[in-house]
Amino acid sequence: MEYRYLGNTPYLVSRFCFGTLTSAPIAASLTAKETGVLIRAALERGVNFIDTAQYYRNYHHVREGLDSWSGEVIVATKSFANTYEKMTQAIEEARRALNRDKIEIFLLHQVESQADYQSRLPGLECLCDAKAKGLVGAVGLSTHAVAGAWLAAQKPEIEVLHPMINIDGTGIIDGGRNDMLKAIRSASENGKGVYAMKVLAGGGLGGKAREAIRWAAAEQSLHALAIGIKTLPQLVTDIGWMSGEEPAEAALVELEERVMQVAPYCRGCGKCLSACHQKAIFVKDFRLNWLKEKCVYCGYCVPACGDFCITFH
Repeated sequence: MEYRYLGNTPYLVSRFCFGTLTSAPIAASLTAKETGVLIRAALERGVNFIDTAQYYRNYHHVREGLDSWSGEVIVATKSFANTYEKMTQAIEEARRALNRDKIEIFLLHQVESQADYQSRLPGLECLCDAKAKGLVGAVGLSTHAVAGAWLAAQKPEIEVLHPMINIDGTGIIDGGRNDMLKAIRSASENGKGVYAMKVLAGGGLGGKAREAIRWAAAEQSLHALAIGIKTLPQLVTDIGWMSGEEPAEAALVELEERVMQVAPYCRGCGKCLSACHQKAIFVKDFRLNWLKEKCVYCGYCVPACGDFCITFH
């Protein structure tokens, strides 16, 4: 396993970061024990970096994998909290649920524009204060937008950037792959830690997963790659490809493309639309429709539907 410092932070992280979104309740039906087994398998293979979020609702899943593990683990989480009070609560929730005195990396979740950044300043102030108190190790932001990546590159208070980037540029909401790479490289040159999200576009690049992982691993400005895992064969395969190895053929069948399914009882209420920043869903004739070419398979639309009409398989 290869390790790199996450920019100017003190954290030496495995280049493979265990992404927990795909195993979280909003995206899969894995139990806390099943997720814990996968996390433990990753730790035993040298992975020491785990990515989660308040919105994923899976802190107890992550804790299942970390409990009784004696080695160092760097945990990154995120929150949409936009007030000082809400961010204080988010930090305490993470510390309590994950059973950690300090959250190594805490990010503003999904900052997509200057206006969005401005609206999050109270939450950012709280994170900076929490860092001064030793409750948080490093502060940053995640983004699907080139504009968000440039903000991270330029703002001294932002130490870590978690950007959307993949070989096809899928899911970047205000530009293409090369536009995002320019911002990422600038952030890295400015000493920011950078770890990529959705290298496989959430499963949308399953048909070219090997190429996509190796492309991202070759990008030197990406200190780590957060890749979503929900099976052991996926874990073994993805770690192998990152290391330039070829895993057993039996593991490759686990990386099929995912599809969205809408239940026949969907009323087309539209409550889920605001959760999709990629505008990959729309309502027509009182039914939800899916634009596969825009989808990044984040699963954020799933909990937004009160009638449980949306699933990904």
